[in-house]
Amino acid sequence: MLEFREFDDLGDPDLVSEWDALEDSGACPSPFATRVWIDVWAREFARDATAVVTVARSGGRAVALAPLFEREDRAELAVNFLSPRGEFLLGDVDTAPFARHVLGRFREKGKELVLRSVPTRSRTRNEIEDAAAGVGYLVNETESRKSPYIRITGSWEDYKETRTTKRLARWRKRVRKIEKIEGMEVRRLEGPVDVDALVEGFIEVERRSWKETRGTSISGRGLEEFYRVLCRALDERGWFYPIWLERGGEMFAFLLAVLHGGALYALKTSYDERYREFSPGTPLFYYAVTDAFEKGLKMVDFLGESSRWKSEWATDHREHSNLHLYPSGVTGAVKYLKEKRVKPIAKKILRGE
Repeated sequence: MLEFREFDDLGDPDLVSEWDALEDSGACPSPFATRVWIDVWAREFARDATAVVTVARSGGRAVALAPLFEREDRAELAVNFLSPRGEFLLGDVDTAPFARHVLGRFREKGKELVLRSVPTRSRTRNEIEDAAAGVGYLVNETESRKSPYIRITGSWEDYKETRTTKRLARWRKRVRKIEKIEGMEVRRLEGPVDVDALVEGFIEVERRSWKETRGTSISGRGLEEFYRVLCRALDERGWFYPIWLERGGEMFAFLLAVLHGGALYALKTSYDERYREFSPGTPLFYYAVTDAFEKGLKMVDFLGESSRWKSEWATDHREHSNLHLYPSGVTGAVKYLKEKRVKPIAKKILRGE
């Protein structure tokens, strides 16, 4: 029999204890469902929302947790352009009653649920789908991003056998080219480090990148403090894994990666436009991927949307779905039909299909 408790304070000591215990048990599917990540994310992106974190207990221990945020008309997962994946933490018991409870509580309030970027082949997605009709929700599921990743099943040499000769030659050429830059060094996190100084380096690199002119750099989005707090928190948990390139002590390219659950997640990368001819992205990922094999990790996740360069590295893609749940009833049914039926037809007409 499951027991349920809701929390609206992410700092509640009981919630912290339960969440950390679930993570320690292996129930956390990615860094984006960890307490540390969601706490930092919420300070920046959920200031106008109320946390509604539901925990299920069985046999004296936490076995499931749903981290949601409630707004006036809906509830949602902690997903946006910085947090690319949303899931529940589900332990080693039958958690179907938990999903029904979570959805049922929001259905009682007449709330829509907007659950973006849920991995399509995940327990979270399956249990939400199974529970929805039973508690009175209509589900409109649409495709979201397809994120490339490397599934590590053998050695670095085994992996290279899966890449084309031409591709491998291009990677090696770019690595050799950048390593010939006088004074160039490849740096990694080794021992205690001034995290804030590293983040300042990331910020400065982005200010000299193409992202600055597009307004998508760290400073362009006004996210300097967010990254400082996030990287400090990741470092405290031993998850912070940056790789960066320096010349004469000045950073000119970086990859901010997260090590979690035996996988490396490529969170953010950028380089100084003055070094564009050297294609720094390829060497950075060459170093990161070889590191992953050497560390015996099980995966390198490129996150975000699929792209040509990511697919060159990837061995597979993870599909995500957007789940929009409408309360059954006249109003909900009208919204559901509009999104499920009317809009797709209108788009086809506009495309001339």
